[in-house]
Amino acid sequence: EVVDRARIAELPLNGRDAARLTTLVAGTVIDTVSAETGKSIPGGLRLSSNGAQARQVAFKLDGVSNTDFYFQENQTFPFPDALQEFSIQTSNYSAAQGNNAGAVVNVVTRSGTNELHGGVFEFARNRVFNARNFFAKERDFLKRNQFGAFGGGPVVLPGYDGRNKTFFFLGWQGTRIRNRANDVSTFAPTVSQRNGDFSSLLSGTNKVFLKDPLLTGTCNATVQTACFPNNQIPISRFDPATVNVLKFIPAVGGTGQVVFARNIAQELDQGVAKIDHQLSVKDRLSGGYFIDHFRNAAIFNDDNLLTYGGGSNQSRVRTQNTALSWTRTFSPTVLNEFNFGYNRIHSRRGPPSGVPSMKDLGVRLPLYPTLPSIQQISVSGFFQIGDNLEAAFVRNGFEWSNRTSWVMGRHSLQFGGEIARYRVDIANEFRRA
Repeated sequence: EVVDRARIAELPLNGRDAARLTTLVAGTVIDTVSAETGKSIPGGLRLSSNGAQARQVAFKLDGVSNTDFYFQENQTFPFPDALQEFSIQTSNYSAAQGNNAGAVVNVVTRSGTNELHGGVFEFARNRVFNARNFFAKERDFLKRNQFGAFGGGPVVLPGYDGRNKTFFFLGWQGTRIRNRANDVSTFAPTVSQRNGDFSSLLSGTNKVFLKDPLLTGTCNATVQTACFPNNQIPISRFDPATVNVLKFIPAVGGTGQVVFARNIAQELDQGVAKIDHQLSVKDRLSGGYFIDHFRNAAIFNDDNLLTYGGGSNQSRVRTQNTALSWTRTFSPTVLNEFNFGYNRIHSRRGPPSGVPSMKDLGVRLPLYPTLPSIQQISVSGFFQIGDNLEAAFVRNGFEWSNRTSWVMGRHSLQFGGEIARYRVDIANEFRRA
């Protein structure tokens, strides 16, 4: 199945993600879509083809691998205006398209022609254009702008006319997303509890009695030989680290419930460059480069430590793909294709600025993260603070392949080979205290 440029450009695409068009092929369904974790760009697809497992699909860009082999999902496709077509082979494909049992998705970027063509665009989604959902209190908060430009044509330089010989294509797309995630509800110590007064826990049917850890005995509804009197904890018994944590938590009254919004801010930039050169009547060279850079701002309010958790990390993910090819026609019946590919994913996550370190809070640990951060502080019945620690996930891949096609009368032969090398480096960064 070949999805041509007309369908890529004209079919509606949520987020202009051309990878979603893979489901146009019969038997192909999306199993899962990756979320933002600081390890990969969100939106990566795990496809299932004709019942095969979701991690059994190979993705290629201009003939070389475009697969995130750490998660076995696609690296980002270029934006639709930069694509010529992509093909999907789902079963009984030739050995030249090996690697995976499910399917092979090969994306081809556009090339320049003898005429200069280009365009600019912007697509906007904003709450001011939308009506309120009948069951919602207010309109959604999504603000998404996607804008860019592209162009291609012959390479014409002073002293060099590349018409009919050398062609270029360039393109760029920027995406800016502002949204609000679901509000978070949690509980913080009330003003009286900050002063050690937990007597309110003794009212109602489910009474809670606080045991003094320095006393031996029993503390329950019938025997209170080891309880704090009237659930009053002397301030002198407060742990210094706890006192420091409370400095970063707002003082509340009533039941202690705190509800706060979580704002989302994401940026994505894509760049495409391609050069095609007719070296001679028999030789054609082609080189392409694609880069995708994603930035996710931390969901964190530095005056409220309760907002630090569940995706508060700042993250940056950069994917790059380079494809070089040399096609030579030895005779009307013999054609040789040589390809070299390099792809790299460098993802990094880290804590937002303004977060105190565990050492600053007075928590004694044998090891501390390189940057000030909190992995987890959990208070049963109240709140949880913290997120994944600083880390980097780097994937590099090289591949070389050669294929020769030979037509012998009524027979057609193909033979060749491929060499690939992939490496994954994961680093969680610490320093000794």
